[in-house]
Amino acid sequence: MLEILSDTRWGGVAAITAILSTGVAIWQYFHHRKGAASGAIKIASDKPGILSLADRFLLAFKAHEIEPAQIPRYIQGVALADLARNDKLIAALNYEVIAETCQRFNLRQDWLEGKNVPIYPRPTFYKQLDAFVDFIAEITSKHKNIRGFAVKSHEDKLKKEGPYDLPIVLLFAASIDDWEQSTGEPVWSYFITNDQYSWGYRNARYHIKAMTYIVHAFGIHTFGCQLNRDDICQILAGKIFPGPLLEDVSHVAWYPEDYMYTDGESAALKDHDEAVKVHEWLNKHGVLRHLVDHAERIRLHGNKINNRAITL
Repeated sequence: MLEILSDTRWGGVAAITAILSTGVAIWQYFHHRKGAASGAIKIASDKPGILSLADRFLLAFKAHEIEPAQIPRYIQGVALADLARNDKLIAALNYEVIAETCQRFNLRQDWLEGKNVPIYPRPTFYKQLDAFVDFIAEITSKHKNIRGFAVKSHEDKLKKEGPYDLPIVLLFAASIDDWEQSTGEPVWSYFITNDQYSWGYRNARYHIKAMTYIVHAFGIHTFGCQLNRDDICQILAGKIFPGPLLEDVSHVAWYPEDYMYTDGESAALKDHDEAVKVHEWLNKHGVLRHLVDHAERIRLHGNKINNRAITL
């Protein structure tokens, strides 16, 4: 670059043009690397109209670690020959195949059919923790294996005084019980809450801890992950699939369950005083009673329930 500036053959305009061109090339290189490092599977299709349905159908399976050639193993209405071209696949995507795919992966059918809507249903539970108990009870009644994830950004140091613009997303992976990978590992469907919690806001922090407490009562462990802030916002907006992102990061980057323990319950507790306040808060609002009622029904069906977490 310095040689260009010192060369008498280069005028001022030419030198500036060369500098700008080089800068753009450098920006494109690092921008590409940043996008590739994210690991997110995003919605992208330049095909018009009905052909985008085939793209989204294939994308849904890819995002759940199922390759196109494996799809007939899971969906009986699709044959291997149907996957040769998108126009052939479209002929196989009847209502039953579309409905089964959405039901298995917990996808919004209108998203799969091409509408510009979030990929997944995104229920909200802020100030509705009884509804969250019902939500977890329903998932546990339908799936054998469930994993919880509390995902924060790398910048979020979990300070009570803020900042307030770093959302934490809560989501769950539930096994599709009669589907598994060729390795024997489960195929996971995802359930995403639509609440944008911030650790620095007390009520939101109470909700994070309370929801971790409720999930723990149902015998579900909540893993603590970290992602880029942009990826978290894209998950909350329903624009990307969370599975590939979560598989590529540590599940123990932080420990949400440490924040719900009190003295004598764990050697790794983080905040005894607030854990007591959250428990009292749940009791005051009747959430613990609602949880106990569910626990009795869960025991009748022979499922696990964590007794410690539902004491009144």
